[in-house]
Amino acid sequence: MNVQLTEIMRLITNLIRTGTVTEVDRENWLCRVKVGELETNWINWLTLRAGGARTWWCPSPDEQVVVLSMGGNLETAFVLPAIYSNQFAPPSILWTAA
Repeated sequence: MNVQLTEIMRLITNLIRTGTVTEVDRENWLCRVKVGELETNWINWLTLRAGGARTWWCPSPDEQVVVLSMGGNLETAFVLPAIYSNQFAPPSILWTAA
């Protein structure tokens, strides 16, 4: 495979990845994520609201997340919350019939 095609494949692969949060810097709203064998630099995470109305969500170490990278470049990446796992299962919900 030629070098240019290999680079294109790498960028496509990096557009959307899943990973596990390794570190969180709450004061600067940044985290690091292990994606395969790589660990990202410090990157931002998304929240539901960040304008006049704001919400706060901070990822936890070992939490599974989605990493989105514009153009496939992990230097532009940010974290989309979150994926339930065996370690962090969804809360119990009681359903009642109407």
